[in-house]
Amino acid sequence: MKARTDIRFMTTAFICLFLVLGFVSCTTLNLNEPKTWSTDNLKLWLAEHDINFEGITQKPDLVNLVENSRITTKQTWDSVDEAVGEFTNRVGTYLKELLNEYKDASQNDLQAFQDKAASNIEDVRESIGLNEDQMAGALEKIKFNLGSTDAKINKAIQDIGRSYAFAKLKRDEIARESLGRIREDYKNSKDVSTDWLKDKCEDLYNSAGFAKSRIRSQYVLIINDIHEQLVSSKDMSADQAKAICDKLLASLDATYNTTGSKLYRLRRELYNAIGSLAYKVVSEIKSQFAAINDYRQLTQDRIQSVTDQIGQKLADGKEYTVEQVDAIKNAAANYLSRARDDANSLTDQTKQTILETKQTQENRFNRLAEYLRDTFKKSRDASSEQISILLSELQDKLVATQNLTKEQARIVKETMDEKLGDVKDAKDLSEEQVNNFIDALRQKFADAYDATGQKYESVASKVKEQLPTKDEL
Repeated sequence: MKARTDIRFMTTAFICLFLVLGFVSCTTLNLNEPKTWSTDNLKLWLAEHDINFEGITQKPDLVNLVENSRITTKQTWDSVDEAVGEFTNRVGTYLKELLNEYKDASQNDLQAFQDKAASNIEDVRESIGLNEDQMAGALEKIKFNLGSTDAKINKAIQDIGRSYAFAKLKRDEIARESLGRIREDYKNSKDVSTDWLKDKCEDLYNSAGFAKSRIRSQYVLIINDIHEQLVSSKDMSADQAKAICDKLLASLDATYNTTGSKLYRLRRELYNAIGSLAYKVVSEIKSQFAAINDYRQLTQDRIQSVTDQIGQKLADGKEYTVEQVDAIKNAAANYLSRARDDANSLTDQTKQTILETKQTQENRFNRLAEYLRDTFKKSRDASSEQISILLSELQDKLVATQNLTKEQARIVKETMDEKLGDVKDAKDLSEEQVNNFIDALRQKFADAYDATGQKYESVASKVKEQLPTKDEL
């Protein structure tokens, strides 16, 4: 019991120290001057903006990279206090509205509340430019201002704040464990597996209060930390370390290639045009498309209608120039069109193979069976053709005359070899053998059809995972 008490005390003490340090840092940190940022926050900014900093470890070099990559807009803050004030105003207003929606939240509702709140909070944080160090304190202030008496709601907000406070600790832990695993794998096989790292990142992805859109920046930071330590320890060459880290990064990118990552790319594209205002625009796009759960349903008229609505709303707010509004509308329309086309292309090729109905399939097979019976009868009547020659020639004939795919023709030949392989001459074929062959072939065609259907459903399911859900978009 004492050990548990000590752990709770240490955890509470750490959080308090973190909050104090977060507010103390406000006195020296200037959000508009990257040279005042910590090395960790410089790397975090670069990861969030998808700017490669591999191999860059010294703070002056990181500062130069950030300064050369930043796009300044009128939405900048003279002090951290001013930025935190803007953050608390925006998030506070949003959470007040959300609390009305979830005032009688069940446990499932509570998870939805936390996911929605975390997503919005992350958008505002990135838009304003606050770093992880300031988040726990800012959210504690918001929680106090809201004055909610619902312990579950307060805990949900607290979890979001803690997800920022513990992000660096979790990244360090994953990188540390990964280094040990990589060294062991490399020692044994000169290669590394990837599943264990995906599992570690999945734990982070599913942790309480963690905004899903943060995942890529987090694993980019982890991979860069691993790369930096592999190179500095000289356990392997720089080229070997890079190859390993590229493999790990590709594996994680494939795992998290979701709607969130598509929105991430849109936000990055908008950032290049309008700077930090991009985060606010993406939030608006999310709200406009909250009711759509399948990109394939998007018609060009629907895309145009929604982008026009977004453009009008932004223009009415008078925060954007005409040129910026046009850039936003074009980027949003292009993004949505590409996403719809990507979703369609993932399913169309497989879907074409199962467009036939069961009845059509049966009719096609009956014609094939009739053709085969007739071919066997003619060969048997001729009393001269060897089965091996017949089977060899029949495959090409089936493709040409029966409109079979090469795979279907292969199944025919495989079934012939299996059921008729012991027959030497066509004249020895019995009616019973032919019937057994046709019945076996019918079953194999049905199995192949079902397997193709399952493959399509699997692909369609994966597509659906990558399409926007109500909470994700």
